[in-house]
Amino acid sequence: MTATLWGIGSYRVGDEFVTFPVADADLQRDMATANKNLATLGVERGARALVTSMLAEAAQYWPVQIGLLMAGTQMSCADASRFDAFRTRMFLRGPTYDTAIGISGAVLDGLDDLDVPIGELFSVVPVVAARAEAVERLRAAGVPARLWLHVGPTIAVECDVGAGAHIDADEWAVEADSDEIRITARNPRAATIDAAPTGLRATVLTDPCACGRADARILPGV
Repeated sequence: MTATLWGIGSYRVGDEFVTFPVADADLQRDMATANKNLATLGVERGARALVTSMLAEAAQYWPVQIGLLMAGTQMSCADASRFDAFRTRMFLRGPTYDTAIGISGAVLDGLDDLDVPIGELFSVVPVVAARAEAVERLRAAGVPARLWLHVGPTIAVECDVGAGAHIDADEWAVEADSDEIRITARNPRAATIDAAPTGLRATVLTDPCACGRADARILPGV
């Protein structure tokens, strides 16, 4: 039986976009991954969350948004772009948010353009989950940001006690090949993902994490 196609996902490897088909069954599993990641961030029912993403990242972020809605959160969305940084500023200067997810380097660039002190803006958000290129900038500004790491077609997330971002080992296997992370789908998917390059330079940590999550962690910056 042919899998029902939900849509086409994409991710960037260097300057190139990789596209991949996503079936309805894939989406259901990705929602389970998103729920694990939200639990790792400590998102609770009734919380208020800001999500920054791009349309080209719908395959990675639609499961996150559905997970937030199912958890009964109050969710706001903005583009993870330099141009739309004013909307991130608007949201975070309004109601108090419990978490901000997917903050990118482009958003921080846009906030710099607007002369917005990022340390001050994000200081009121208890949990800031940021992409690899934004984490150190936020931490340097005094924001204890956690990694929200794009790993090809999926996302890994850092807990509050261990270095590196946990990847859902029920769905994905990762290895460092010449320090580049390659990813393999553990279950059949509409796309064949077998040792696919991600462009991510990192190491894989398999030692036990004090948070109790057994999944391997990915630590960028090798």
